[in-house]
Amino acid sequence: MSLLGDLADIVGGVHVVVDAERNSAHCIDWTGRFRGETPAVVRPADAAEVAAVLQVCARHGVAVVPQGGNTGLVGGSVPLHGEVVVSLTRLQHCVVDAVAQQATVGAGVTIAALQAAAEAHGLAYGVDFAARDTATVGGSVATNAGGIRMLRHGDTRAQVLGVEAVLADGSIIRRLSGLEKDNTGYHLAGLLCGSEGTLGVVTDVRLRLVRRHPQRCVALAGFATVAAAVQAAAQLRRECETLDAVELMLAPGMALVASRLAVAPPVAAPAVLLVEAAAAEDPTASLAAQLDALGESPL
Repeated sequence: MSLLGDLADIVGGVHVVVDAERNSAHCIDWTGRFRGETPAVVRPADAAEVAAVLQVCARHGVAVVPQGGNTGLVGGSVPLHGEVVVSLTRLQHCVVDAVAQQATVGAGVTIAALQAAAEAHGLAYGVDFAARDTATVGGSVATNAGGIRMLRHGDTRAQVLGVEAVLADGSIIRRLSGLEKDNTGYHLAGLLCGSEGTLGVVTDVRLRLVRRHPQRCVALAGFATVAAAVQAAAQLRRECETLDAVELMLAPGMALVASRLAVAPPVAAPAVLLVEAAAAEDPTASLAAQLDALGESPL
């Protein structure tokens, strides 16, 4: 039988998409710099179907590209050489274990959906970034996404406690118990996290959840030099217990964004820190005090 026929037998004909117009969004990255083509976008529903798809593609000698929300900026999920796209967006289950403060999440769940599920239990997911409404958990694990809260909670690898993945030969490895104090054998979850699909296709993940901090405040602080801004960031990390995120922005970048938006830069300085604090209670006064106490006063 043909490749497309074999794939349709596994996932159903409706989930093997060959129309070039419908598949166009799967063949270009968000920036538009990376463009490719694919004979088909295949949409399996679970790990067993992913395994069968990979076995069929291996038998036909066809390469695959796993794809989540396709929000990457470096072309890693684009079929640049005519690969079959294995889209994982149908893997949508999300179960929160409020007692363990963990969640077991399908690869196709978006970061925003995971955050909402955690929030319903008074918890939060420690990784966040601008593409949250489209980016998927599977893609964030495959790329070891850092996000804007990395300073407080770490990158994606720091959240991953277990994983289910399908290897190239269709073998399924599954370790989803979520046992945090586990020193047995290799840390497979950590190995697969950041592997960009080269070691296996991630289908299910056990993730750590964190305490929710509902009150937030944001400040911009300008500095005369980059060195002064970096020193201030280091001091904030040491002394500000509510610190959630810090971003360094330089004057040319600020000017470019301001020009694009047709507004004046909010802070005129060679280096600017965007600082965010979060806590159970309003952290505004505490953050203001920390900024006032910096060794070199901001501009």
